[in-house]
Amino acid sequence: MAANFDAEDRSSWYLGRLRRDEAVSLLQGQRHGTFLVRDSTTMPGDYVLSVSENSKVSHYIINSRQPGRFRIGDQEFEHLAGLLEFYKIHYLDTTTLIEPVASRAGGSLARAEEAAFVRALFDFVGNDEEDLPFRKGDVLRILDKPEDQWWNAENGDGRRGMIPVPYVEKCRPNSVSAPSPLLLPS
Repeated sequence: MAANFDAEDRSSWYLGRLRRDEAVSLLQGQRHGTFLVRDSTTMPGDYVLSVSENSKVSHYIINSRQPGRFRIGDQEFEHLAGLLEFYKIHYLDTTTLIEPVASRAGGSLARAEEAAFVRALFDFVGNDEEDLPFRKGDVLRILDKPEDQWWNAENGDGRRGMIPVPYVEKCRPNSVSAPSPLLLPS
């Protein structure tokens, strides 16, 4: 089966902070070669390639070497995208990478009623590569709340990144014109 994904489109395969059991839940029962990349919970700074293969979910550690180097097994790459391109045509154990789990779920991993949404109160250009720039009025879906003042979010185009909490207010997904105030811990 031919690979069906753009390795350069990080938002299609990178799910950030996701526990192993959550990755298994997403991938269990998916066809061989369905995968995701997540942050390692046991080795900060490293990643994990989780793949549905051979009727189970396998997890491959991706070590982050010096800046811009990623190692999986005995293979080393300059970019995560290069690593994924390599495994489009080379077997991990029993399969190649076919498509990210997000594309099999219709591009959305969380059901709308479970998702939290925020509206931007100000423009945010972003200072770091992991930041998600946005404009005042944009509606963003919250994916994760790793810190009190910085959350992981996704915009309408599917781009993901970190956003500053003081720049947004909560809103309901079915009524994005009716925001509710965001209560921050004191």
